[in-house]
Parts: sequence; structure tokens; C-alpha cells
Amino acid sequence: MKSQLGIVWEEIEQYATIKHLKKQLTKRAKRQRLSDATWKTYRYWLTKLFAFTQKTPDELIESALKDTDETENILIDFKNWCIDKQGLDENVSVIDNLTTHTF
Repeated sequence: MKSQLGIVWEEIEQYATIKHLKKQLTKRAKRQRLSDATWKTYRYWLTKLFAFTQKTPDELIESALKDTDETENILIDFKNWCIDKQGLDENVSVIDNLTTHTF
């Protein structure tokens, strides 16, 4: 899958931040096994997040480390964009999990 950044997901998975995320999700999963469906969902929404922000995974983390308030605002804007422009139901927990637990 190619994002608007022009990066295919296989390239995105090479970022240390994404490898770390996958490792952490696996640790928190039942029986320390991350399901394909869960990872596919994260991939889908992360690709949208990278396209929305026009930032790489490392750039997002760097930004978050420098200014947590700004990053929180970016994630809120992303959630609102998903609801307003992508037709996502406001009560869908996946977007809350992504925006509150991923970074």
C-alpha cells in the first residue's frame, strides 16, 4: 500500500519506531501474539496518519518528544479529520486507541 508520502508500507515497517510499536503491541496482546487483523488495522490507520501529517514515523516521534501539546493537537486534528472527511463514526475505538496509545 502506497501512502501519499510516496512510501510503501514495507518501507514504513523498516523504521525503528514502527518496529518498536509492533513489539509493544505484541507484548500487550493476549498470549503475546499480535493478530494479523489487529496489525492490519494499525497499518491502515497509521498510513492515513502519515499521509495526513506528511511526516514519517520518526518525524512524528521526534515532534512528540519536542512538543507533546502540539503532537496532541495534531492527533486531535487527525481524529476530527477522520470523522469529518472520512466518515468515521465518532465512537469507533480504533481511532481513539491509535491517537491515545500509539505515541
